[in-house]
Amino acid sequence: MIDVNSLEIVTTITVNKEPCSMQLDKHENLWVLCSGSFTNSDAPALFKIDPSSGDILQKIDFPLNSAPKHLLINNTKDSLYFINTHLYCLSVSANQLPVDPFIQAENVNFYNAAISPFTGHIFITDVKDYLQNGYVYQFNASGISLDTFEVKITPSEMMFVNTN
Repeated sequence: MIDVNSLEIVTTITVNKEPCSMQLDKHENLWVLCSGSFTNSDAPALFKIDPSSGDILQKIDFPLNSAPKHLLINNTKDSLYFINTHLYCLSVSANQLPVDPFIQAENVNFYNAAISPFTGHIFITDVKDYLQNGYVYQFNASGISLDTFEVKITPSEMMFVNTN
């Protein structure tokens, strides 16, 4: 934690290896997704942290051989999403990982995901084999497929622009 006035480190919060993304929920709790070590010496985990105190309020462990990435939060800030082969959804009040995927990755290679701040729609990139053009899949907030479109090789980041 850094003091924004002095830019000095106030305290350090220890989480698992490779913290890769963070989100702030509707209760002002900070969620930190750690992908763990690539050598499987440190398991992936999801931490819920009180940003005022730096206290870890909750830790949810992933299986050692999993590789979660790209933590997202919906527009109402009450549901978290992450990719772990499939796209999973987790309520901010949950105490354990979801068992079933929210959106199943069937014969695709989910790489990144984003939620439109305008529509709440979920967009997921598919990098295929990293050598050919990829795809972006669009779903509504209920996980129903809306659209698919082809993009260039290794689609990664997405940006949403208000055209109104």
